[in-house]
Amino acid sequence: MSGAARILLVGERISLTESQATMPAPSLWIKRALAEGCFHDGAGRVKLESVSCKWTHSMNLLPPGHGWDAEYAASVAAKLTGYDRLLLLGRRVQAAFKIPGQPQWGRLIDDKFVIVPHPSGLNRVWNTLDVGSLGYRVLMSLDVWVTTRCCICDQPARGQCAECARHVCMSCWPLHRPAHMGVIGVA
Repeated sequence: MSGAARILLVGERISLTESQATMPAPSLWIKRALAEGCFHDGAGRVKLESVSCKWTHSMNLLPPGHGWDAEYAASVAAKLTGYDRLLLLGRRVQAAFKIPGQPQWGRLIDDKFVIVPHPSGLNRVWNTLDVGSLGYRVLMSLDVWVTTRCCICDQPARGQCAECARHVCMSCWPLHRPAHMGVIGVA
């Protein structure tokens, strides 16, 4: 995949006071949720950007003011199509997409899904992560690149080192990174 990839960031819900309003039909909520988006600013967005998360569209699985409803979230998740990658935020969202097992943070699953910890300030997972390593895995998994050549092996590059601006492929990045512990960025 290259060029204008469509990447959907999928969050849980906006935490507001609980509402007694009925939930809209999933297809109606998807239209509204995509129009509203999520993580426009704030600490959550900063955390996501710190691990190289990039997206073209965003939404929450549940409307604001409702507690977590796994069945409703799964019905919304089942209707989300037309994206090259889905960037899923946290274990609940992973479960809504019927992806079993422990989260493999930042890894590409089924050639479609990339899971990162939910960026809530209450999520302790962020305290135990190697953020640089997670950022690299996310960047590689989102796979949105131009065709430049690796400075080491001359294969198609996957990113650009922030320290020296050299382009590096996925195979050579582990060899290149220890030289100065740079941060990889989209080429």
